[in-house]
Amino acid sequence: MKLLLITGLMFMVGNCVFADWRCGVDKTTGAITDVAIGGKIISMIAGAPGGVCVEEIASRDGKAVNIGKTGRFSTSVVTRRSGNAVMVDAEIRDTRGGDSAADVFYQIPVDIDGWTWCPDIIDSAPAGEQTQDESPIAVLVNMKTGAGLAVAITPETPCIFISGCSKAGGLFVKAKVGFSELTNPPSRAKISFVVYPVDARWGMRSALKQYYTMFPKAYEGHSKVNGLWIFHGKATTAPNPTQFGFHSLGELEEAHKIGRLAVDILTPEEIAREKKWGIEIYPYVIPGQREVGFLDSLKNEGKIMGMPEQDGTSDVLETHYTTAEAMKLLENMKDKNFTLTQHIQSIPDYITTVKNSLMIGADGDVITRPRITSWSDKSLTFPMNPNPFIPGGEKKLNAGMEILNECRKWLEEKPWDGIYVDSLYRWGAYVNYRRDHFAYARYGLTYGGDGKPCLDNSLEHLTFLDELSKLVRSKGGKLTANGVRQRCFFHAQRLDVSGSEFGTNVTVEGVAARRAMVYQKPYMSMNHIMKGREVDRRYLGRCFLFGVYGCSDMPYFNTPDYLKVKDIYDTYLPIQREMVPLGWEPVTYARALARGVLTERFGSGHVILFSIYRDKGGAKATDLEVDCAQLDLEFDKLKVVDPVSGKSLVITKGEQGSAVVQGIPLSADGMGVVRIEMGGS
Repeated sequence: MKLLLITGLMFMVGNCVFADWRCGVDKTTGAITDVAIGGKIISMIAGAPGGVCVEEIASRDGKAVNIGKTGRFSTSVVTRRSGNAVMVDAEIRDTRGGDSAADVFYQIPVDIDGWTWCPDIIDSAPAGEQTQDESPIAVLVNMKTGAGLAVAITPETPCIFISGCSKAGGLFVKAKVGFSELTNPPSRAKISFVVYPVDARWGMRSALKQYYTMFPKAYEGHSKVNGLWIFHGKATTAPNPTQFGFHSLGELEEAHKIGRLAVDILTPEEIAREKKWGIEIYPYVIPGQREVGFLDSLKNEGKIMGMPEQDGTSDVLETHYTTAEAMKLLENMKDKNFTLTQHIQSIPDYITTVKNSLMIGADGDVITRPRITSWSDKSLTFPMNPNPFIPGGEKKLNAGMEILNECRKWLEEKPWDGIYVDSLYRWGAYVNYRRDHFAYARYGLTYGGDGKPCLDNSLEHLTFLDELSKLVRSKGGKLTANGVRQRCFFHAQRLDVSGSEFGTNVTVEGVAARRAMVYQKPYMSMNHIMKGREVDRRYLGRCFLFGVYGCSDMPYFNTPDYLKVKDIYDTYLPIQREMVPLGWEPVTYARALARGVLTERFGSGHVILFSIYRDKGGAKATDLEVDCAQLDLEFDKLKVVDPVSGKSLVITKGEQGSAVVQGIPLSADGMGVVRIEMGGS
């Protein structure tokens, strides 16, 4: 049966205007049919399935193999209209029980010939066989016809996803789902999709804007962080204390060097001074790992070492500890083997906590990570399942519940702004085959490289964040985290401030992806290896473009290397602090006219700032064409200024009611900015 959905001749979503969009909806599969955009029928692939599809994943010779549609799974679909979007809720059940896995996807079987694939807000390419895993949003546009389509997984059903397009199937977004009788409810999964048209001119940018608009609660932020990141230090020791806005307090190495827990590092006077400077302070927790440190030796130590990471760790690679070997080290640990920040339990309770929370690999052994760190030297690290509901939680003897208990005490003792959670990406990158954890999964199972059901630890971290969020908000606090990058799209929705440690090799696409994850909420970057080189200045330019606060550890600001980039901070940080609160908008309605120059928009009212960055080429200035109609700007009332120099800029009328700002200066590093204000007549 089909339900016909018809819009008006024109409609507007998130300030984007689209041509007439019409489609039918199959109530059984949720497929959109008879799709027409701008009065033109969208050509579909004959015989290709549409709507919610389920393809079974089998385990063959230790590998996941897609065996296609089988009779194993039943699917029930509920569709509804929400504005100009079609919402599709799918519940999938394994009718045979036992263990199984499947790809659950929503597909629009559009014939992609002549269409363009938009994987992010920077790149696009002729549609072919393409996928991306940065966001659960798949976008195709057709510049010739003006048509654009998006399909996405909604915030209500976080999962492990892949978005893509193919010649055989069209446009799709896929959830990788595991099934087991041990889950609650048993052998079931729910995935919610949304299908909507996008403005072909803006592709993924249009798709994101509408996603933010459809799910506003996921992008509400409560933090007013508006400055640099304090990492490993205090504002009182820096030459530029008023430039900081965010303090993650008591990271592993910092606590080890000082010899204090996070909440004991700052004096009351230091807390008061940072508060006076407008700095938000967040004590540090790391739910994703526990360590047996300061060991005399490690297997294969010194033979096959990983490259030292930015945070001072080196992995011992190609080294496996059996469960018996790992348990022997754990059960024989002494006080000397504690990492300082984890020395908040007795040894028996610590051992029990690790045993309750440790994860099991596909080989049946405990997962461990032998490494050498600056805070626990030679250590055997146990990745933890931080879900506070797994066994041991009632006695605060699992990693998640133990940390929640500590956070509760911290928030009651001192005026912290909230809690900072470390390493979402690193410790969320594991999958866990431990079956006695399956029943406690709030976001279901996925499947591993062997095609068997398991827990994805990034989703277990999401459960931890949900519970920590309830706690901090009950105390009037906020939730922040590090490692918010790939695999963390849904995590960013829970956070008030996000950040990650990335360096000078970051691409424009990499910074853009981080901004897109959080919309208008603050995003922080920590670059541990800044030296004042040209590449460091480039890093700061790319961060500025997207309103990301980029800097290095606190000791850096007292070195000669800081003086090599001090001019950038002194010039552009005040402008960025004005720019970011206006709110980043993915659809810029503007374009820089010089080759290799990019622009982003902050603000939607009568004051708008456009950040500018020369990513390629040698342009020393650029013109900027602005769509006045879309931004509700009246040309005759515009005042245009270069905030760097304070000088007014020339503005002329362009085509179709646009305005062209002429000659915006770019610094030697390619940075520029323009402020557009609309005053009275």
